Amino acid sequence: MDSIRLQIYERLNSPLFGSFFISWACWNYRFLVVLFSSKNYDEKFDFIDNNIFLSKFDIWVHCLLLPATTSVAFILLYPVISKVFYGYWLRRQRELKALRDEIEGATLLTKDESLAIRLELIKSETNYKETINRLTDENNVIKKQLSEMLISNQQATEEKKSIDSQTLKLSNAELETKSIEGKNANPNEQLSAMEIGTLKLIEMIAKNNGQMERLIIYRNFNDQFKDAKVRVDYYIDEAKKLKLLLGDSVRREIGSAYVLSLTEEGRRFAVQQKYV
Repeated sequence: MDSIRLQIYERLNSPLFGSFFISWACWNYRFLVVLFSSKNYDEKFDFIDNNIFLSKFDIWVHCLLLPATTSVAFILLYPVISKVFYGYWLRRQRELKALRDEIEGATLLTKDESLAIRLELIKSETNYKETINRLTDENNVIKKQLSEMLISNQQATEEKKSIDSQTLKLSNAELETKSIEGKNANPNEQLSAMEIGTLKLIEMIAKNNGQMERLIIYRNFNDQFKDAKVRVDYYIDEAKKLKLLLGDSVRREIGSAYVLSLTEEGRRFAVQQKYV
C-alpha cells in the first residue's frame, strides 16, 4: 500500500499531470457543472449525451486531444515566457537598487556621524604613532644587544689569540726541551721510543759482525714488507740520528757495494740488548 500511495503521489506532483488536469477541467467545465448539479442521474446523462458529447469523436477531442495539446503547449511555452518576464523584473530591481544607492550616497552625514568618524580617525592615528614608537624602541634595544655581542666576540677572539700564542710558545719550549733531552739521552733510554724495525735492523747488522751491505738488508726486509726500501731507509735514518750506525761506506774489494756499520754506541747497544 505504501508503494502504491507513493506512486500516486509522484504522479500527482508531476508537472505534466497537473497541467493536463487543469487543461481538462477548462475544456470540460460544462461536464463538471452538469456532473455536480442537483439533477438526477438520468437527466444528467441525457443532457451530457445530447448537449456536450454528441459523438465518440467529441469525447476523444474534449477529453484527450485538446487537454493534451494545451498541457504540452503550457509546459513548453511557460519557461520561455517566464524567462522574459523574470529577466525584465530583475532588471527593474537592479535599476531601483542603483537609484537607492545613489540617493543614499549623496545624503550628507549628520553632525554626530561626522564627529564619530573624526574621533575614529584620530584614534587610529594615535594607535599608529604608538605602534611606530614601540617598534622603534624595540629596534634600538636589539641594535644595542647586537653591538654588545660584537664587542664580546671581539674580546673573546683577542683572548683566544693570546691563549693560542702562549700555547704555541709552550709547545715550542717543550719541543726544544725534548730535543735537548733527546740529544743527551743514551740509546737505552730511547729504546721505548724506537721503531721495532730499527731494533731489528741493529740486531741484523750486529749478528753480521757489525757490518752489512744495504742491498742485503733490503732483501731481508723484502720477505716481510712490501716496498721495503722506504721502510729500511727510514730505519737507517733513525739509527743514524741515535748515533747507532755510521754512514754508507764503499767496500772496494767487492765492488761498489754500500756497507752500513755499527758505531761504538751501536755495538754497546747491541751487547746490552744481547743481540750477540
